Amino acid sequence: MVFENAYCASPVCGPARASLFTGMYPPSHGVVRNHVCMSAKRPLLTDRLSEAGYYNALIGKLHLSPCRSRHGFDFKALCDSPHAVYDPEEVVNNPYRQWIDKELFGGNTEQAERIIADSEKKPSSDPAFWLGTDWCDDAHHLTTWTGDQAVDLISKWSQEKPLFLNISFFGPHHPYSTCPPWDSMYDPQTIELPKTLRMSCGGPIFERIGKGRSRRSWPDAVWRQIIAYYLGAISQIDRQIGRIADALKKADMWDNSIVVFTADHGDELGDFGFIGKDLMNEGSSRVPLFIKLTGSEKRGNRRREIVNSIDLFATLLEFARGSNWKMPADERIESRSLVGLANGAADDWDNQTFVTHGVSPQKSMQLLRKDRFKLVRMNLPDSEPLYELYDMGDDLPDVRNVFNEPSCRAVRDSMLETLNSWWDRQTGYFPDRAVLQRLTVRPFAF
Repeated sequence: MVFENAYCASPVCGPARASLFTGMYPPSHGVVRNHVCMSAKRPLLTDRLSEAGYYNALIGKLHLSPCRSRHGFDFKALCDSPHAVYDPEEVVNNPYRQWIDKELFGGNTEQAERIIADSEKKPSSDPAFWLGTDWCDDAHHLTTWTGDQAVDLISKWSQEKPLFLNISFFGPHHPYSTCPPWDSMYDPQTIELPKTLRMSCGGPIFERIGKGRSRRSWPDAVWRQIIAYYLGAISQIDRQIGRIADALKKADMWDNSIVVFTADHGDELGDFGFIGKDLMNEGSSRVPLFIKLTGSEKRGNRRREIVNSIDLFATLLEFARGSNWKMPADERIESRSLVGLANGAADDWDNQTFVTHGVSPQKSMQLLRKDRFKLVRMNLPDSEPLYELYDMGDDLPDVRNVFNEPSCRAVRDSMLETLNSWWDRQTGYFPDRAVLQRLTVRPFAF
């Protein structure tokens, strides 16, 4: 089952993942940027599943701080990152790094870090920061390791408890280069560049972002190589997903398993000359979402309702605990179960969702997608909020700002009321700066 209009709760790794595990938007759970510690007082998806008798296992990237916390998992084969550039803790108690350091570098941790993190230490204006290098072969790549760990756990699974298995691949993520044969699978010469690569939106938010964040003026050949590597990384992951599906079938678990595939956020990959994440453009805020139900009676269904990865919190709990289970009464939980949509119902679905990103109410961005339109708001400490409105029925999204068009006035005013009301409520949930500073992970030597 494919959800064609799925968005992330926030176009940044840590906040988006924390939203999936809490059913709350970043202001409510407090992880408003990467490497902010989760509050121990917030029950997580894993805690709720444990109450229902599930065994919770994690393989790969979790990106919830602090890394050393269990976060409700009974088993963790954790590799948030193969290097320690952004948080030294990410290579502590990291089984992938321990294995690689020994296998490829003879136990020389310093040499391993220097080689693995080489491109990440370059300025982001340098294409080499994004391209990276293929420093290992496929057998030693993090994507393959993640697949190997998952296949091994599934093949050896013998407990009577039901299993919640969170498998998270690091890629596709910069540096985009992986290793042979994936790096050469797609010929850069055949890559079609984004139609918006050299375009400008012209809206006030786009103009403001353009002043504070560099649009890349790289040659077309650089963009084609970046996208070719990105596609190769996806194909490498796709191979591992196939292996995991085969392992579930061999273990006689496939028909009785619900499988969900999604991403924490997207990547601009050249849209409007941007690269990376944290924007409200479709490339950054829209994500894939597939759900395989138990059995084989439903195949190939596509849903066009507007949903959010935050909705997986309620969805997985209803799948695991049954339709009679009720969500705890907490106004901050905004997750909506997709079970009804998965079973074909749609009559009562509220066809809208929100996205937010920012460390404070005064420095943040929000998105409301409702039916055919998308409203974006940008909050600034030195001016009134800026707004843009887009008709998603256009051939190219995020291009034609219709905020001031008379024909869109009614839908604009209605969406303004909805977004502003929702955001006013969210601003009351933000952790204050002192708390945020205290919760931030402190770097330490490894």
